[in-house]
Amino acid sequence: MSYTTHEAANAFPMMDGKSLGELTEDIRKNGLKVPVALYEGKVLDGRNRMLACNDAGVRPEFQDITSSVDDPYMWVWSLNGERRHLGSQEQKALIWRKQHGMSEEMQKERARIKREADKARSEAAKKQHEVSNPRAGEGASGGGTDCTTTKTKAHKTREAEAKAAGVNKGALARADALLNESPEYAAKVAEGEMTFAEARREIKKAQHAKKVEEAAAKRSHADGLESDRLPELVMADPPWSYDHQKAGNREIENHYTTAQTGEIESHAPQTADDCILLLWATAPKLLEALSVVDAWGFSYKTCAVWDKKKVGMGYWFRGQHELLLVGVKGSASPTPEPARRSSVFEEPRGRHSVKPICVYEWVENAWPDLVKLEMYCRSPRSGWMVWGNEV
Repeated sequence: MSYTTHEAANAFPMMDGKSLGELTEDIRKNGLKVPVALYEGKVLDGRNRMLACNDAGVRPEFQDITSSVDDPYMWVWSLNGERRHLGSQEQKALIWRKQHGMSEEMQKERARIKREADKARSEAAKKQHEVSNPRAGEGASGGGTDCTTTKTKAHKTREAEAKAAGVNKGALARADALLNESPEYAAKVAEGEMTFAEARREIKKAQHAKKVEEAAAKRSHADGLESDRLPELVMADPPWSYDHQKAGNREIENHYTTAQTGEIESHAPQTADDCILLLWATAPKLLEALSVVDAWGFSYKTCAVWDKKKVGMGYWFRGQHELLLVGVKGSASPTPEPARRSSVFEEPRGRHSVKPICVYEWVENAWPDLVKLEMYCRSPRSGWMVWGNEV
């Protein structure tokens, strides 16, 4: 005979393959020790035991507990809420929500069960009262007994709910937030298919991808960026002046007008209070570059390396790389996780001073909704504000 599973039991995930295999082997050797519990003809506890019995070739035993259980949902929770090794407090909170707040139909079903149980107990108490007091119906009030169970009282506050679920308030709040944001991922966490942290990461990735897509659509319809907001991200490639240039055909002045460090420091852009600075610097100009970061009002955080894939000129080394310094102002956020990457960018060097396209693409992917400014720009990029003597 086949049985369907009660909704209260479905809130809990099934055993994984290893655990179910161990249970099957135990039942094969020792038989079924705990009968499968039935409530109104449905399996309320023992889904895994039924599967294990089937795999072990053992006939399962059943016990009907309908008459002894007031609230099957609370009964299952009290039996499994602490006993099962759940992955996290958030998973436990989501299972609690699945039993006690996710489904309007479930709430109606629980209310129906409670009404019927209360009615049955009330009628039983009334009959018992009439047997004990034969004259109770002759003008007596009948007294009656309040048989309403306390098990099914609704928990009005989050603190009470958290206590009932056996989790902290923060976990319940985070579970509720995930449930509202993505019922699909919430269900996967409750079933143990993914962790709460993995679900949050996937949601952030999806949200970030949407921002990137929207920003790309805006760039495709505009040559520049019109905004009443100040720049929130600045990329700058200062025209560093070098004091020792021996090969005339390679002099930087042949390509563009250079500037001393003090002049570059005076070019500090007007930005938003919270802003990110990405400043290009060659290895010999590292100290000057750090001075510019400070003069422009930013705090140095870290740097990345552009591997140009081609060997250039140099005194100590033949240069093949350039540095990209990172500074922040105010409470500017670091690289969001979906766009975090290696600190080394690899792209062949192009014509003089042209920076790698992969860095622009990374910036646009990492911070799609920030207003961006390129300082000392030579070739404007769609969606960027620009500043320089060649634009």
